[in-house]
Amino acid sequence: MYHRRALALAEQAAGRGTQMWTTWDVIGETLTLLRYRLIQRGPSFPLTLDASFDRKKAQYKVRYGYGTGREETLNGKLELPSDVYNGMIATLLKNLRRGANETVHLVAFTPKPRLVKLHLTPAGEEAVRVGDASMRAARYQAKTDLGGSIGFLASLMKKELPVLHYWIVPGDVPAFVKFEGPFFMEGPVWRVGSSYRTDGPEDPPTLADTPRARPK
Repeated sequence: MYHRRALALAEQAAGRGTQMWTTWDVIGETLTLLRYRLIQRGPSFPLTLDASFDRKKAQYKVRYGYGTGREETLNGKLELPSDVYNGMIATLLKNLRRGANETVHLVAFTPKPRLVKLHLTPAGEEAVRVGDASMRAARYQAKTDLGGSIGFLASLMKKELPVLHYWIVPGDVPAFVKFEGPFFMEGPVWRVGSSYRTDGPEDPPTLADTPRARPK
């Protein structure tokens, strides 16, 4: 992320009491996700959330609350397919064959965990600068597929799920360049870029100055 913008955003978030933490453990060359934990706190989020799952134990635990109300706790069994990649999409795309499509799974906490599909598709290339070098970055779209009755209800309500965008510089050592999209459902659109990305004459505006990124 741009350093000055990152500092400004961090100061804004701290002033609002906003916290978001994600941790995960990965093993093997096949990128197997073993454990995952997500913490969301602060007025920027629709609910306070502390959610985690463990593949080997096949268990999940969620603690959540709305506003200043009492927090509730959910826990139980959660069997995961091998291709669950919460918090790892950029890493996965860097290891994806150039031009290839892929469909993987995510665990969405609503707050009860739900397994959803994520379709990863290439969406062309764009010129970028990394340091002093001009390069071509592959852009990918990530579209969520709820499936089943939940997806049917969402279509009836004309609820459009957010499309995430990733930019990856391919090569022997692929590099993440930029991400654009919300971090949670109905959240503001964030733009996150590598600190080495220098394709703009000036730093972009702070999040607070971006109309579509203002919390509703």
